[in-house]
Amino acid sequence: MELSLTAVTTNRLLGKAFTRLAGPMSALRECANDIDSTDIGFGILQVAFIDAPETHVQAQRTPKDSRILQIAVGLPTSLSYRPPDDAALLGAMGDQVLKAIAISGIPQEVRGVLEQRVREWKNTIYPLLGRQPIH
Repeated sequence: MELSLTAVTTNRLLGKAFTRLAGPMSALRECANDIDSTDIGFGILQVAFIDAPETHVQAQRTPKDSRILQIAVGLPTSLSYRPPDDAALLGAMGDQVLKAIAISGIPQEVRGVLEQRVREWKNTIYPLLGRQPIH
């Protein structure tokens, strides 16, 4: 399975943050790399970060023969998307990916593995950014 992260936004600072945080975001994408998607019904889980509050989590319809399941999620409105907020932004992105996984319909055993990997990723990002991991 592939995990795709994209920003669909008019906020250019979020776009710049995606570029600046490409390394940690690449590691987040890798959480799904070796998961077999044969029995899942889609091959790509696309999480689209949109201009909406963090409470927004909604599956978007794609063509019936598409291998993509797109889930639109918002981010905390308190984030500035500037470098001092990088750790908080990455943490929020991890939280939103977990919400997207939860509503994706992925079978429980596969979902559990993917969720655990995302949680482990969240704990690795804080030291990279000079912050303490959360437990």
